[in-house]
Amino acid sequence: MSKPFNLFCNGGIIGHNPSLIGGTYAWRHVSEDGNTRGGSGVLTAEQSGGPVTNNQTEMLALLKGLENCPSDWAGCVYSDSAVTLGRIFLGWKWKNIPSWMHLLWQVQRRRLVTWDLITY
Repeated sequence: MSKPFNLFCNGGIIGHNPSLIGGTYAWRHVSEDGNTRGGSGVLTAEQSGGPVTNNQTEMLALLKGLENCPSDWAGCVYSDSAVTLGRIFLGWKWKNIPSWMHLLWQVQRRRLVTWDLITY
């Protein structure tokens, strides 16, 4: 089993929400010993299939972070988006999230072998 680490993710839009320009997202893995790795990117309206919302960039940050976790990953997810966390962990509806993001989620859900929800 890989060493546990936490996943931090965040996203935002450029300009007004929804944005005709796009948005940015970032994720970071942080281990108990302080080692980090992460990534970031831009989601354009063209890539999204229409105006980009804050909820879309928050979701993409989490999905990209999960993509970069080993299949036996253990740790906590941190996000300031209750909507994103609800969609991922509590089965909330994926309203206004592009179908390609939902497909990315399904791939990660099948790939990650351990999936427990603990709330505090």
